[in-house]
Amino acid sequence: MVKRLPVMRSVFFLMVVALMGLTFTSVAQKKKDVEEVPQLEMRLDYSLPKVLFKVDVKLQEIHSVPGPYHSYASSMLGIEPDIVSEGSKWSLSGMSITPFYVPDQACRFSMVSTLENELVQLSVTPDGLLAGVGVTTDYNMPVSGGEAVLNSSDVKTPKLYEVGSFNFLEYIVDSVFVEVKGPRNTVTQQFDPNSPYHYEIKRDTQAVREILDKIYDLRTDRNDLLRGDRELEENVSLSTVLSRYDKLEKEYFALFLGVNDTLEHSYTFYVEPQNIKTGQVVLRISESKGVVSAKESSAKPLILTYGSVMLPQQTAETPMEGDLAYRVAASTTITVSYDNRELTKFNAIIPQWGVIQCFTPLELSRLRLEFYPQYGTLKSAVEK
Repeated sequence: MVKRLPVMRSVFFLMVVALMGLTFTSVAQKKKDVEEVPQLEMRLDYSLPKVLFKVDVKLQEIHSVPGPYHSYASSMLGIEPDIVSEGSKWSLSGMSITPFYVPDQACRFSMVSTLENELVQLSVTPDGLLAGVGVTTDYNMPVSGGEAVLNSSDVKTPKLYEVGSFNFLEYIVDSVFVEVKGPRNTVTQQFDPNSPYHYEIKRDTQAVREILDKIYDLRTDRNDLLRGDRELEENVSLSTVLSRYDKLEKEYFALFLGVNDTLEHSYTFYVEPQNIKTGQVVLRISESKGVVSAKESSAKPLILTYGSVMLPQQTAETPMEGDLAYRVAASTTITVSYDNRELTKFNAIIPQWGVIQCFTPLELSRLRLEFYPQYGTLKSAVEK
């Protein structure tokens, strides 16, 4: 038992030293935690804008339908019909172009403030576009563009097979005969008045003859009215009756000469400007198909042509940490043309063709700034 005392003392001493080490370590760790208090950080993202052009176009389609009896027009009317096959002819009837400003995903930045520096009041639009620093801004963004109206039409044309009182169907009775006993046990065949019936489309020759008779009757009645040989209906004017006759005659002639239905179509395209010397093709229009692929070179193109570009004098800067980036935009004149014709021309500001400038944290602490959100350019700078 005496021999083991030194060993127990050694163990006790080691335990005391270990406990003291843990205590010192804990105190040092608490001191370090107190010293390393995380800084409060505020971050707000914003974007600079780019412009797209919203191009609204209206196309007119003239759909031609030949008359069902066009092959008889020359022999019966002495007129060669212009429409002998069904088809469409398309043309541009109207166009408008409007700048459309959106956040440029390639120009997104963050503004960071901590307790060590002065907090920056940053204003952005609902879309996240830079609007101001230290000011309350108006987010209304006026825009202007170009517009052109060509050969718009609201002509309504009659549909074939809906002409006047003419009936294209013929009433056919399925004749049924029944045997009827007569005197002296004689049997005769008699027509049954309750025979079933059906309708068939009239033969071309029959229908043509009836249509010509209708046209002849209309012209005869018109001449009688003009000569006073026929009385008008009560409370009906002569001009009303003549207009009705003219409309019917035109519809009957359409059965030989055909009709043109006029339709209007609307399309919208969003185009990002590209400064191409030969012009930027927005869309192509085929006279037989309407809007087609921009690669179809045989169709007529709607082209944007950019004039001389007014570039800013400033040089581009790279934003550093804490800087506020903004644009100095470029401007140009845009001409819209179609089929070798100038439709409209207007001045446009192209933010993405300009350069980026910066305000440093020191400048931000001294200034109130207001920007044009749609352009990303500086509107005003006032000292606090």
